[in-house]
Parts: sequence; C-alpha cells; structure tokens
Amino acid sequence: MKKRITITINKDMAESAKKYASAHDTNISQLVETYLNRLCNETPSAVEISPLVRSLSGIITLQDNYNRKEAFTRHLIGKYK
Repeated sequence: MKKRITITINKDMAESAKKYASAHDTNISQLVETYLNRLCNETPSAVEISPLVRSLSGIITLQDNYNRKEAFTRHLIGKYK
C-alpha cells in the first residue's frame, strides 16, 4: 500500500533530483523510497581490521600520567618553531 507524503527541499536540489531521476529512467518518489528502504534496512557492518594493524595493536605502552594534549602541544611548538 502506498501513502502520499509531502517533503520540502531546496529548489535547486529539486531540479537536480528531477534531472537525475529522468536520466536514470525513474522518478523522485522511487528515488526517495529506495533510499529510505536502504537506510532503514541497513545493518551496520563490522569493520575489518587488517593483519598489519592487528599486529601493531598493543605494542606501545604509555605511563599512567601521560598527558596526550600536553605531548601534542609540545610536538606542535617544536614543529612550528
């Protein structure tokens, strides 16, 4: 069952969407429906970590009192001195 809805978008975007739909032999309603279908049914994919990155994980240990902001500030001061 189809249901009619009204959306409001920028005039230039509406024109671009009409041109795109025409070039792809479809209409704006079908474009929006396809997009929303993909958006609503998309399952988050697990990020695959490469073997190289996995092998590097955990090789650096930092002191408990290590201050990343302070270290980065020192790095930038040295870089732009």
